[in-house]
Amino acid sequence: MSNVAERAQPRYEIEESFSVELVIEPDDHRAEPIRLAATVLNLSTSGAKLAVPMALERDRTVRIQLVVDRLGLSFYLSARVCWAAPAGTEASVVGCQLSPPIPDGILKHIAQGGRLNRRDQDRRPVEATVAIARHGARIWSREQGLLRNYAAGGVCLETGKSAALGEKFQIRLNSTQLGIVVRWVIQQDDRYLLGCENEDTASYSLLEAALA
Repeated sequence: MSNVAERAQPRYEIEESFSVELVIEPDDHRAEPIRLAATVLNLSTSGAKLAVPMALERDRTVRIQLVVDRLGLSFYLSARVCWAAPAGTEASVVGCQLSPPIPDGILKHIAQGGRLNRRDQDRRPVEATVAIARHGARIWSREQGLLRNYAAGGVCLETGKSAALGEKFQIRLNSTQLGIVVRWVIQQDDRYLLGCENEDTASYSLLEAALA
């Protein structure tokens, strides 16, 4: 049943191929990991086809680093090699199962951009602590998060707790308070990256002033 569901997921052919970093842990854990560039041929939320400059055996687990500059993201996915076909004397094409899956919203951004490393002009990297107010059923719970970047359309937050898509927050930096809506979530170990849309078109200029 799971194989049928996986095949039914949208799979995007990449018109302009792009490279990702592939990290291969050695069998001898005292040795350094092998880091190399692999070419992404297509993607789905839970799978990827890669051209890799070395042979990889089936069931081998590797890590793939995705850097999506236009969304302010950099994260690792665990990938298990499901099949491998030779593509040359020192290269192979492999099909991998990804864990965790790529959220569909991020996958669409990657496909629409044609490649990963494409930066929106208005996206500003930053590292600032903000107060987060989550609206629960009866009370507001307060916590701290790290503002990773911001743009005209929204912000990227790093937090210690996950969030539901569509959940509304208030964030506060100094005396500036802004409303945001969660649009995507990525887990990185015990931390979470939340991509959020601004509720108000004036939020960008207000946040820029608060960070000045």
